[in-house]
Amino acid sequence: MDSNIQVRVDDELIEIKRNTSNPHEALTEDEMLQKLAVSRMHAEQGLVRDADDVIAGMRMKCGLGDVVII
Repeated sequence: MDSNIQVRVDDELIEIKRNTSNPHEALTEDEMLQKLAVSRMHAEQGLVRDADDVIAGMRMKCGLGDVVII
């Protein structure tokens, strides 16, 4: 499902197309394999972060510091 947004700027009509597809829609096998291939490529290039580092950063931004959840 796509939607179009029209914006008038300085008497010019600009049309912006926005993808409004459902992000929770099931992927086909080919789509899943494509996403996995991109993920592997990013991992090989070092474009990943350790999950513990990401969580620690989020805790610091939210002011939770070193809160331990048991």
